[in-house]
Amino acid sequence: MLTWEEKLRREKELYVKCREVVEKVFPKNLYEIKFVSAVVQEEPTPRHPYTEACIVDFERKKTPIYVDCEEYCHDYTWSEAEYKRCVKTCKENLKIAKRGSIAFNPDTLQIYESTIPGSCKYVWFIGEPYSPEEKKWQEKREKLFEKFRKIGCEIIDNWIHPHELAGLGWEAEEWEELPAICYYHPRAEFRVEEKDGKHVFKFLKGCNLKDVLKLIEEEV
Repeated sequence: MLTWEEKLRREKELYVKCREVVEKVFPKNLYEIKFVSAVVQEEPTPRHPYTEACIVDFERKKTPIYVDCEEYCHDYTWSEAEYKRCVKTCKENLKIAKRGSIAFNPDTLQIYESTIPGSCKYVWFIGEPYSPEEKKWQEKREKLFEKFRKIGCEIIDNWIHPHELAGLGWEAEEWEELPAICYYHPRAEFRVEEKDGKHVFKFLKGCNLKDVLKLIEEEV
């Protein structure tokens, strides 16, 4: 077990390596780096299945965002005070929601977990349900996911709606808004085994940070 002093020393050493990797791997014309940190923990957990990792928070400079806080709040509030509160909340939440985050191994560049903002075109279908167009969309979506699987990643996606950013306290029941921001969560596949009463997380090969960023920029 690491002492507190040993943990801090290891995190400082790891942080230097993390900064170096981020400088090399993230193109400055495509990403604005917000924060870099090094994490050292005694035991991995299902939520954070690693003992050491670099974590980088960033914004993509070309990520489409489908919400205008002023316009949205104008349409869905009914008093000046409510409007001002809505816009303030929306803008504050939007700053956070636009950020992506990736936890990775600085030596192998394998991704442990990630949240990457991207295009909604593979996440959200606009059109008639069960139509030929929807079938084509599903095929395109599956092709993208297959590309991630070929580089060794598991991937899921999700989204945020404008009303979630605005904090209005209600959701439309009869219709659903187009998402404001969509996210992709590629990570390396891993297996969980038990040894001496503890969970051991074994990552399979693949899901390299460079490969993922390249695919993200090409596709989403």
